[in-house]
Formats: sequence, C-alpha cells, structure tokens
Amino acid sequence: MLFQKFAGDCRGNSFHSSYPATLAATFVLILSAFGLAGIGRYTNQLEAEAEQSRVMQCIYSSQNNAQTALKSLAQNSQIMSQAAQDESVLPRSFGGQNFDRMMIVGTQNKFSAKDQPKFLPASPIRAANGQVISLEDITGSIPQTTLGFAPFVTIDTTLYSVAAAPIEDSAISSALVGLQRVDDAFLTNIAREAGTQPIRFAANAPSANGALMLALGDTSGNTASALSWMPSRPGDEFVMRWGLLLAGAAIVLALILLFQARSAIKELHASEERARKLAGFDSLSGLPNRTLFTQFLDQEFARANRGGGAFALLYFDIDRFKEINDLLGHDAGDAVIVSVTARINAILRAGDRLARFGGDEFAILQTELSGPKEAEELANRIIEAVREPLQIGNESISVRLSGGITLHPQDAENRQDMMRNADEALSRAKQEGRNRCAFFQKRLGEDMRSRKTTEDELRHAIETSGLAVYYQPIMTVDGSRITCVEALVRWPHPVRGMISPDDFISLAEDRGLILPLGEFVLRQACRDAKRWPGVRVAVNVSPIQFRQGDFAKTVETVLEEEQFDAAQLELELTEGV
Repeated sequence: MLFQKFAGDCRGNSFHSSYPATLAATFVLILSAFGLAGIGRYTNQLEAEAEQSRVMQCIYSSQNNAQTALKSLAQNSQIMSQAAQDESVLPRSFGGQNFDRMMIVGTQNKFSAKDQPKFLPASPIRAANGQVISLEDITGSIPQTTLGFAPFVTIDTTLYSVAAAPIEDSAISSALVGLQRVDDAFLTNIAREAGTQPIRFAANAPSANGALMLALGDTSGNTASALSWMPSRPGDEFVMRWGLLLAGAAIVLALILLFQARSAIKELHASEERARKLAGFDSLSGLPNRTLFTQFLDQEFARANRGGGAFALLYFDIDRFKEINDLLGHDAGDAVIVSVTARINAILRAGDRLARFGGDEFAILQTELSGPKEAEELANRIIEAVREPLQIGNESISVRLSGGITLHPQDAENRQDMMRNADEALSRAKQEGRNRCAFFQKRLGEDMRSRKTTEDELRHAIETSGLAVYYQPIMTVDGSRITCVEALVRWPHPVRGMISPDDFISLAEDRGLILPLGEFVLRQACRDAKRWPGVRVAVNVSPIQFRQGDFAKTVETVLEEEQFDAAQLELELTEGV
C-alpha cells in the first residue's frame, strides 16, 4: 500500500499534469480520422454523381450535334429531292458529324411535332438474320429526342445512337434519320470530353467492383446497353494527403505518450525506491528500522549457516531517556538520538549493521565475530563514547547506555530467539545498575521471562484495581491520637499471595507503569481519608512522577474529582529527587 501511495503521488505530480491534454489530443485525432474518412467517402460519392452527369451530358451533346447536322441536311431541298429517289446519295458525313447509315422515312400525314406521328421506313431495314427492323425499333417518336437523349437501338449486336430531323419540303411528311455506331472510338471520345477513366460496355447488372454504370435506353424504354467505368476517387487522394498529416500527428502523439509513460515509470520506480527506504528506515536517525534490520539478521543467519561463521546481536537503551524528554523537551530528545547515532556509527566496522527500533532502542549486528570478547569490547567502546557529555543547544547532557549481548551459534539458532535473548540481556544490564552491558545467560533468560510475566500481571492489576492500599498510623507523642496516616500500596497476587512494594515498584518504574500506579494510590488514599476528618494522609511520590510536567495538574484533578481537601493531603518525595 505504501508503494502504491508513492506511485500515485508520482503520477499525480508529473504524469497527470500533461496526460489529460495528451489523451484529449489523441481523442481529437481519432475523431479527425473518422471525420476524414467520412469526408473522403462523401467526396467520392459527389464525384461519382458528377461523372455520371458529365457522361450523360457528353452523350446528349454528341446526339444533339448529330441531330443539328441532320436538321441542316434536311433543309437542303436539292439533296433531299435526290435522296427521295435514291438514298445512296445521302452523305455519310455532314456538318462535322459522321453517320454509319442514313435513311428517309415518312408517313401519310403532314408531320407536326405536337402530333408525334409514327414513321414508317421508306425502305425496310433488315438485320443480318433477315428480320425487318421497324422504325419504332429505331426512332420511336422524334419529339423524344428533346428529352436529352435520342434513343439507342441494337442491330446485329451493334449499338447505334439514333438522330432524326423533319424534311419540311417533301411531298409527304417525312424525316431524315441517321445512325451512329456506338463503339470504342465513340466511348473514348465521351470519356475524354467527360474527363473520366476509360468507358467500356458492361453487363446490365450493377457492378460489384465499385465501377460506375450508365444504362442506355431503347425506344421501348428498355435498356439497350450499359456503360461502365472506374470512377475517379478524389476523396481517396484527400484522405491520403490529410491522412499523412494525421499519421504524422499520431506518431508525434505516440512518441509523447511513450515519453510520458517512460518518465512515469522511471518516477514510479524512484518513488517505490523512496517508499522502500521510508518503509525500512527511521526518519529521524536515517538508520534501518526493525523491519529492515530483521531482514539483515535473516541474511546473516543464512550466511553463517552456510559458512559456519559466528556473529553477535547487541541491544542498547539510553538510560532514563524519558527524563530527558520530560525535562528538556522532545526536540532535545531527538537531538540526543541523532548524536548517539553518530557516535555509534563512528565506532562500527563497515560490515556491522546499526538500527533504531524506536524511542531510545538501538540494535547492532556485529558480523564475522571471533569470540565473545570481541562483542564485549565493542559494547564497552560504545558505552564509553556515548558517555562523553553532549551539547544540545545551551544544555550539556550526560547520556548513559545499557546494553545486552547475545551470540550465534551459542545462544540461538533462529532470529526470534536471538532477538528475545538480546532483549533479556539488556533488561539484566538495567537491573544490575545500568550504564553497562550484560551477556545473555539461559538461566537469567528464564528470570527475564518471569519478570515480563510479572510486568503484564502488574499492568492488569493497576487497570482492574487489583492493588490494595494499607495505612500506617502516625500518633502524637503521648500516643493519645492519630494525626496522620501513611498510604502503603500492596499487591495481593491471586497465586503468589501478598507482594511487597520492594518487589514491584522498581519494575513499575522500569516499565513505565509508575505513573498509573502512583495515580491509583493517590486517588484511593483521598477516597479513604474522607472518612477520617482531621487526619492527614501521606502519599509517597516517585522521582519519575515528580519530574512530570503535568504532575501538579494531575494532583489537582484527583483532589477535585474526589472532592478532597488539599490541606488534608501530604506528598512525600522518595530518595533520588
């Protein structure tokens, strides 16, 4: 969880500052790509419709030109008179138009455009199989040409474009009809004029390969033939041109995202490293903490088991460190921790490990040990180095250390036992007068465990009012009356019986239980003494209690809560204050 927190801080500080903008740009780029594709398709569609329109207009223009030429020829009375007798005199090329076949057709009625008469051929037109092609098959009605397209007709599998013009000066109503072959040359000319890809004949079914198609109708409204060509795709060119720009932008964004990701990963690794350091090191002293130190100890066990080496574990406490905090403040206490750390580090070898477990507790892993004497010498050097007065601000502070030593493989075969042994050896050094070191001894270790059990039971007795307060009377000189009673605490143990204060007061002072114990005795004495008006009650106060900055406030609170007269209370300070 700690690593994740630091990783989150890392990303929040740098990566997230530009990441949203990059994501937004990427989102816009994706939308632009979709929009570009849509514009390309729409452009292609418009161009396809325009090409079909241009092709239709070019075909219409070609037929209109043919029809204009026929009208001009039909007004030439001399040629028409001769052609009425012999169609072969009709020119195949006239007015810039070439015709594959020309003929005169007529009806029995005078021609009128609004009457839309049906024309009959002057001479039959026959297909290769001898079948007669009626004029309706060829021309339909002449006014139909005004709709934009003259009809088309297929004769012997050949497609023709049909144009017709009335002959006004003929004896009967008649018309001049011209047929133009729709072949590759015709289609090439249409494609050139329309600006399209080459046009080819195609099946009447819609094309499946994206080609455009245009149906050509005959006189009956059916499809005579169909034209097909591949459309120009300007939209594709547009997409390609702008797509290259988008691709370039995408590459740039990808590089930016890659750079940001790499930066974030590097910063994440750095944050994780910082998190590991914070998780494994004490913030005040910069030393490894208990968690990291246990890893070092496990590694040393593994190394020693492989190579058969020996090492020592040393625990140190600053004697009466709580008094330094209480008298000079926590800033001074922190300064003492830093100074003690520096002095110990100056003595250790490169392969030794120093750690702070919290408060005033230090641990040292002494590697490559030659024997117990080497561990004892190191402990004594450390105690002597720290004993030199420390200058903390304007205060000169004398600091004392107590140390406990345990050895591998003599004392323990695993980390848990060795750490417990070192703690018991430290407790022994404190019991023997402090400012010294002591080796772990198995018998004394059992005593230490018994002492720990007693500590736990004492704490429980204080919390559950399991202690008893007795009172020793102080009489007048003549013995006629009691002037004062001295409160004496006793511990009625459920198994060991009545325990004297000599056996648990020092333990309470060492283990930080003297404050709740002292308050319990004071409160109980005030409560009991209310039954004895005019009799003072004396309560003993430990030096540790007296040095507390809030000691007076604690006494005042007890007197107020118990509603006891302060004039009836005496506080007796024990030795050492």
